[in-house]
Amino acid sequence: MAEFRELYSMPEFYDVVFRRPVEREVDFMTTIFERANGRLPRSVLEVACGPGYHAREFARRGIRASGFDLEPRMIDFAAKQPGARDGASSFFVADMREFQTAEPVDLAFSMLDGIDSLVTTEELLAHFGCVAKSLAPGGLYLLDNMHPRDVSMLSYEPVVYEGGREGIRIRVVYGVEPPLIDLQLQTATAKTLVRIETGGDTQILESTAVERFMTVQEVSALAKCSGALEILGTWGDFDVDVPFTMDQAATRMIIVLRRLDI
Repeated sequence: MAEFRELYSMPEFYDVVFRRPVEREVDFMTTIFERANGRLPRSVLEVACGPGYHAREFARRGIRASGFDLEPRMIDFAAKQPGARDGASSFFVADMREFQTAEPVDLAFSMLDGIDSLVTTEELLAHFGCVAKSLAPGGLYLLDNMHPRDVSMLSYEPVVYEGGREGIRIRVVYGVEPPLIDLQLQTATAKTLVRIETGGDTQILESTAVERFMTVQEVSALAKCSGALEILGTWGDFDVDVPFTMDQAATRMIIVLRRLDI
């Protein structure tokens, strides 16, 4: 989903809701890369990384990992978490539309709909250009998005995330009311409601964000327009045996791009 800055600027609360086991997702990315290149990735980059869950899991496995995010408080939080201090991972503040890495990486990835915050074609092309320059030859870029069956311009039901830890309880509802849809721009202006309970206190946060809906065909076309990326394949879950279809087994829209020889 598009980023809602109020919650995103409070990484401790964000972590209560969105921290989860990511080993299966990292296994999937590792397998896809190995199938495409005949070896394991040696370095990875987490785009719009938030707390850096996946980067830190890659680092735990001995793979050089980095991540960046636009929110400085999120980067500070990520850098202080377990697995971020062993020298195998690093985090920095950067914009998805204009970033660069110190060294090329084998694998980049953007999780939980991070790409939908780029709402214009110009922003997406700028982003793909930065990604391509950051990838080593044979490098892959994985995009993880919600399945359009569940959230699209034509069907946008509320999406709820909940979590609790150490006396804190948080409930996040994306799309608490029908979003404003722009059919020409393929965007939705959606409202979110965050309820934070800490002890006997309750805090309610309301905000809106604009997100863009994309299809596989569109991502493929824009990747080609960038002159540096092409589509490798699509999947419906973090499982190499689940294709991206309308079948109920498919719960995500996972698109993998490959760097062209440039």
